[in-house]
Amino acid sequence: MKKIVILLGILLVSFFAVSSYAYKQEVKELRLPPDTNLIKYLEERPNAYVVLKFVSDGKDYVYVVGRYSSWQMISLPSGPPAYIFDERGNLVDWTPDTGDVSFGKDWGNRNHPWGSPDKAVRITVDEARQLIKP
Repeated sequence: MKKIVILLGILLVSFFAVSSYAYKQEVKELRLPPDTNLIKYLEERPNAYVVLKFVSDGKDYVYVVGRYSSWQMISLPSGPPAYIFDERGNLVDWTPDTGDVSFGKDWGNRNHPWGSPDKAVRITVDEARQLIKP
């Protein structure tokens, strides 16, 4: 019995260690380079789940829900990654796991409360490209 408890303890600690490592690798894979803009993102990762347009503080933003990373089977995210781009196409915020956070809350950009996506409108990838202002 003692050996089973020890074995289960080792397996549990190992699972959490591997899961933690996988999550770090997942974040590394999903984080976009600082010079990434909406057009570049859509070219490099064309299989977005959802593309939404919403307005916050009188400005247009594009919210893109991306695909899971290759680490998803180990890191077990509760939701896909999502990215917010401004009207010039610049990446302004993102989260690696939308299942753990509310829309725009507790994301990387803590200085901007994105508000509610209630009035967000689903758009196509082509419509998102056309929204970008030079």
